[in-house]
Amino acid sequence: MKDLILAQDGIFPITKGLNGESLTPKTGFAISGTIQGEGKLAGVPSLFIRLYGCNLNCAWKSSDNKVVRCDTPHAIDPHMTTEKWAVSSLLEVVKQNMGNMRHLVITGGEPLLQKSALVDFLREAKQWKSDLHVTIETNGTMFSASLCKYVDLFSVSPKLTSSNALGKKVSMDLVVENVGRYTLARLRNKIDLQLKFVISSLDDLNELEILFMDPLSHASDDDVLLMPMGIGDEAYQTLQNKVCEWAIERGWRFAPRLHLLLFGHTENT
Repeated sequence: MKDLILAQDGIFPITKGLNGESLTPKTGFAISGTIQGEGKLAGVPSLFIRLYGCNLNCAWKSSDNKVVRCDTPHAIDPHMTTEKWAVSSLLEVVKQNMGNMRHLVITGGEPLLQKSALVDFLREAKQWKSDLHVTIETNGTMFSASLCKYVDLFSVSPKLTSSNALGKKVSMDLVVENVGRYTLARLRNKIDLQLKFVISSLDDLNELEILFMDPLSHASDDDVLLMPMGIGDEAYQTLQNKVCEWAIERGWRFAPRLHLLLFGHTENT
């Protein structure tokens, strides 16, 4: 059974380590867990596992021409510290910190880069807690039919051309094809799905509607979420209002970042 490679402090927020040591969550709370900050389950108590590694290097240009990098650099930077976890050990820490929660979120980086070990972990996790709700957050460049058996919500965030400010190409044909696979998996396996698009301008919206028209036709309007690019500065506020208007106009969901309102731009909260 393969190990999982996590980003540093990649299971969070927790109050108990593997050996029973007391830890202080970055939320400032005296308890394990936080809330899901984005998407359909925003506000739901959750425990997070952040896997290390990504096949993209996303960056956007803001309206004032600043480069906005991926908001989880410690999960993708090759120079960052990582943690190797045996499936059984990782599950033990989950058990010690789950409390009254039942939502576990697997994020990254790109979790599907470790799909084989992830299947092993989720199989054991579901055997431990049959009502465990598992979300996997993915960029949509990969798909795994074997994971469908253990996932309750696929949160797919396809990266549009605007995410290519640093020049690393995204195969949009592959992403569009995989979004189609996820929409079919939603129907065949009764898995919930959300398609979360980061929007930096009207050009992004136009690209979304042109490229993803076919796979979106198999999804519900409630599955499509528009999220404004950036963090809470003045430019972000202007963009946020515009993206909200575009979402309402199309009958799609607007996706704020609730965790930023609560904890600011602090990782692992």
